[in-house]
Amino acid sequence: MKAKITLLPVLLVMVAALTFGCSKSEEKEGTAKQAAPSYKSAYPGESAPAGGVKQGGIVREVIDAEGYTYLNLEDSEKVGFWVAVPDMEVKVGDGVEIFGATPMPNFYSKTLDKTFDTILFANSAKVLGQMQPTASAGQLPPSHPPLPSISAEVKKVAKAEGGHTVAELYAKKDELKGKDVKVQGEVVKYSEGIMGKNWVHLRDGTGEEGTNDITVTTIERSSVGKIILVSGTLQTDRDMGGGYNYSVIIEDASLTAK
Repeated sequence: MKAKITLLPVLLVMVAALTFGCSKSEEKEGTAKQAAPSYKSAYPGESAPAGGVKQGGIVREVIDAEGYTYLNLEDSEKVGFWVAVPDMEVKVGDGVEIFGATPMPNFYSKTLDKTFDTILFANSAKVLGQMQPTASAGQLPPSHPPLPSISAEVKKVAKAEGGHTVAELYAKKDELKGKDVKVQGEVVKYSEGIMGKNWVHLRDGTGEEGTNDITVTTIERSSVGKIILVSGTLQTDRDMGGGYNYSVIIEDASLTAK
């Protein structure tokens, strides 16, 4: 009996030690998980690509902060914009390319005590060295890839059965917001691979300036001059960052050639 009584405290100490050890291990794992960086790319819903959409400019201002370097860049079109990149060595006058950037509108940085109207958070960046403003064009990509110019001549395209005209999409945008819509028209502008999607501008001959052109995002391909039927979700007042602002846009659309 005495032996059993003597062993009891020892067993209790061992159990306590094991329990404490497990809890400390779990705490460390939890801390490690929380500390792991989580970057978002320019491709919503996908993991960050190694490269992604390439953008760039000449550095006009550098602000170093813990874990990030904030850069004010001027692109080849003389457009200024802010980016945040993983901590890096860079100086004013350097040309910089950034990859896999995610726009963050109205972003407040506690570290800097500064609010950015829009800032791009990049997965990675590459320093090209000192560059002159006149040398930026052709050597650096713009802050967002340029789209082809719009075709001047637009045919009158018949309204799709059960669908809307371009002008109607603008007139009824509040009513149609978040709903699936159909519209038929001519592709007047097209570009691939911007923020992970293809971009189509569609006109059908209806509407006035500002309400005669609807922007469409899709993973499907098209080309200028084609007549297509677009089916997708209508959204309003979309600020994509980097200069992309749309009062009306059709997203995640499917395209059918007519």
